[in-house]
Order: sequence, then structure tokens, then C-alpha cells
Amino acid sequence: MSEREPEGRVRRRRAMMSGLIGEPWLCRALLALVAVQLGLVTWTGAGWPCPSRALAAWPCPGCGLSRAGVALLKGELGRAAELHALIFPGALLGALIGLGAALPAAARGRLSAVVRRWEGGSAGALAIPLGALAYYGVRLWLGGGRIVAFDGS
Repeated sequence: MSEREPEGRVRRRRAMMSGLIGEPWLCRALLALVAVQLGLVTWTGAGWPCPSRALAAWPCPGCGLSRAGVALLKGELGRAAELHALIFPGALLGALIGLGAALPAAARGRLSAVVRRWEGGSAGALAIPLGALAYYGVRLWLGGGRIVAFDGS
């Protein structure tokens, strides 16, 4: 994707994930935040309060991801899927962010280019957020306006 600047130069806009992978300091900061959240949920049973729930009194689409992440780290795949099925694509994104934090610059650049091609030329890049919204809607509908885990809770 590109857009024209006033001087006639073409400026490329980075796609979101490939741009993130290209910034190792940001990848490390995100991984640290996720580690703190998962640690809080693991050891205290509660993490940071959800801003969506606090501000709008409405559950966010990510409701249950922290508990699902803890279950995934414990190897409880079925439980993780019950709590939030999108933990698996989320774990893949987390792995990409981990690679962005750890790879040397040349390898990180190659990975970012591969992800950029996928983001820019694939219907999958649009299908992921649309699928996430559909999943959120189903969870709200089944729960009568509150998020439910597929284990019935």
C-alpha cells in the first residue's frame, strides 16, 4: 500500500504485524506485558482489570484470553479452547512477536517481509478480525449478553 505525499514522493505504509516485528524493543515490551498479565492470573487468579468492562460495563472480545493463555502454558489444550478458542491464533501471533524480539536484524527483516506479503495480499488478513468478531458475537449471543466460556461457565 502506498499513498502520495505532497512532494510527489511515494511513502509506504507498514502493515500492522510486519511493522511490529520490525521493532524489537516494542516486541520485547509487549512480551513483558503479556508475561506480567499471565503471571498475575497464574499466581493471584486475577490480572489487570479489563478497560472495556470498567469503562463500558461490557465484556471485550478478548474476555477469557488470559485464563486461556495460562491453560495453554500448562498444556491444557482442551481447557484453553473452552475458555477462548482464539488463544491458538493468539499464540501464533505471540510467537511471531517473540521472533521479532529475538532475531537478528537481517532475519527479522526477512520475517517482516514475509508477514507483510501475507498481510497485503491475503484474504486471511481480513478473515482473522472478521472471524474474531463473529466468534465474539456468538459468545455474547449464547451468554445472553455476557461472555461465556464453552465449558458452560
